[in-house]
Amino acid sequence: MMCNRLMHPFLNDGNTSEGKEELVKVVPDKVAKGGGRQKTKPGVIQRQLTSLGRFTLRSQTEENPSIIAFFLALAHDSDKDLSLHDFQSTWEKRVMEKHERFRCQVSREDDHFFERPLDHYISEIQHPDGKDPKEFSKRIESMLLSPIEVTEKLWQANLSCGPIGTSGAIPDSMNGIKEFEKETILAFRIHHSLCDGVSIAAAVGDLADEAAQLQLNIMEELKLSEKRYQEYFFAVSFLTAFLSIPWFLVACFYSILLQGWKMISSGKNPFDPVIALPNGPVKRSVDWKPIASIEEMKKVAKSISRKTTINDIACAMVSYAVQKQLEEHSKTHNGKVSIPQKVNITVPVHLTGGILRPGDSLGNKIGGFVCTIPINGKKSARDRLRTISRILRREKLLPSPMISWNLARFFTNYLPIHFSKWALRQFSAN
Repeated sequence: MMCNRLMHPFLNDGNTSEGKEELVKVVPDKVAKGGGRQKTKPGVIQRQLTSLGRFTLRSQTEENPSIIAFFLALAHDSDKDLSLHDFQSTWEKRVMEKHERFRCQVSREDDHFFERPLDHYISEIQHPDGKDPKEFSKRIESMLLSPIEVTEKLWQANLSCGPIGTSGAIPDSMNGIKEFEKETILAFRIHHSLCDGVSIAAAVGDLADEAAQLQLNIMEELKLSEKRYQEYFFAVSFLTAFLSIPWFLVACFYSILLQGWKMISSGKNPFDPVIALPNGPVKRSVDWKPIASIEEMKKVAKSISRKTTINDIACAMVSYAVQKQLEEHSKTHNGKVSIPQKVNITVPVHLTGGILRPGDSLGNKIGGFVCTIPINGKKSARDRLRTISRILRREKLLPSPMISWNLARFFTNYLPIHFSKWALRQFSAN
């Protein structure tokens, strides 16, 4: 039975606009063979997944599950432990009641739909004792790489509490950290079919006592941005606005040709020989280290160019890390691993600018583009950053993220399931 109009703005799945109809399916009780009703669970209301949410389900592999993992580290006095009950009640009141997706699982009968069970997804575990400095990072690795049974739940969280510094989640160098005696770690893993990273950040922000003020600040910044945009829009001529339509069509055509060329000419993934070695590492690893504050990174970016971004710095760091890792593998395996001059990286892009407006529903509004960056060379760090920033700026002028988002929807809605895995592998161009 298909029915119903949205009754609350937060029930929108991100695939429809507020106030428009959304596909809802009510699954009735099963009918027994004799004609009577089986006394099983009552009918469940199912709500439609976003197309990109289904794409993340269909394109994931055993080696690369579609999972987002992150943790929150809280420093506090010894008499202010965050208990499992306190956090669970706060999370349910401020997040789960507001965002229905956190109370959902994927339907066993039809992956077009979510179902709505109400379950407890948070558990308390033993805190790292500090003897093994890699213990906590190994836990994050396990959360990131272990599959989630999406027909049972779409997210999980672990809570642990212990002496400050024993987990390594909070660096000793952080200002003021020595004033506290204990730490509480909240480690989350969320399947991408539930929502994207921007939506997760918005949901976690609702935990804070200052959530209302944060939303007010966001609205004020958005109003200023919209005002600046309107002033610019009215300043440009009608002719410029009219010419933007053919430019957009040409840019779309060029983006598709460019991506197709990268798919054909990319060759193999440089890490394939490592994975193929008899004793080669086959799993990803996770680690972190404080390098610089956001403000320090902004200063570095602006020292290169006013158009250089923090994301450019991150890509430059990744390119150097990949180069050093391949060099290490080459030494370890007697030159059997070659180091290419360039590699392709996939850069995710949030289609609403990385902002979720207060009142907007959670969803998957993620596109992306493949960018070819240099890794093998003797360039200085500044020259490397300058080159990569220039390449990324050129790619960002194209509508590739919107095209990739629509292609993912097309593959999900109209083609067999194995095409989604093929598309993700091919579109990432190794």
